[in-house]
Amino acid sequence: MPHIAAIQMSSSSALGMNLIALRKHVANAASQGAKLIVLPDRFALFSPESNDYAANKEILTEGRIQLYLQKLCLSYNVWIIASGVPLYCEYDAKRFYLATLVFDNKSELIDVYYHLKPQIPLTGHARSLVFEDQSFGSKVVIIQTPFGKVGLASNYDLLVPEYFRYMSAQGAQIFAVSAAISSDFADYWMMVLKTRALENSAYMVVANQCGYHEDMARLNHGNSMILDAGANLLSHCDVGESVLMSHIDCELRTKMSFDYNPFQLQYRRK
Repeated sequence: MPHIAAIQMSSSSALGMNLIALRKHVANAASQGAKLIVLPDRFALFSPESNDYAANKEILTEGRIQLYLQKLCLSYNVWIIASGVPLYCEYDAKRFYLATLVFDNKSELIDVYYHLKPQIPLTGHARSLVFEDQSFGSKVVIIQTPFGKVGLASNYDLLVPEYFRYMSAQGAQIFAVSAAISSDFADYWMMVLKTRALENSAYMVVANQCGYHEDMARLNHGNSMILDAGANLLSHCDVGESVLMSHIDCELRTKMSFDYNPFQLQYRRK
């Protein structure tokens, strides 16, 4: 069974410092045997200013952030799922996407998930990370990896049950959730993550931002975790930067009893 890692970071608007910190975490994960690493959203750049993202946006397959990720994949022989990378919008040069990029251990770009537009009312800290000049994608992305079929999700995708049900129906065995969720969501965090695992009989590999940001008066919730297909907690970190590790058994879904997870898809009303 392969090792999968989730990295909890406290990123800032200093892109270079974030990338230096990322190398340390990836090296740590790889030294423990990780083969697939999920990063939190905005791992390379965490800022309340859209100008910061616009100034650092990259052409797909080019740019400082993407080149750095490719070097990490090659150096440590790992796959990386990297969320919140600012990319040029092909329809309007003044706008940008925030996207999740997947690189394999040979540094090849496997797929891109252009983040979907949030469906919730944007209030409080939720508003501070969605921008007027941000463009959004329109497709759900599921990738085939040597470790299982992985569905990609970010932030407020968590609040749309149908999003995860669709990925599960398409064969996703693992949900890679890259997040930058604040403590505003603390009361619901664990409940929502366990619910998505249970109702879809899928692993949840969740990497969240942590730490306090004075420029935003924002406390990121941390509490990254890895849950199995029965919503059992395999690894967890509440506060501080950390690397979470776990084995993944993608055949668990086919071996689960009713008592292990009574919410399995095979028991749903049709």
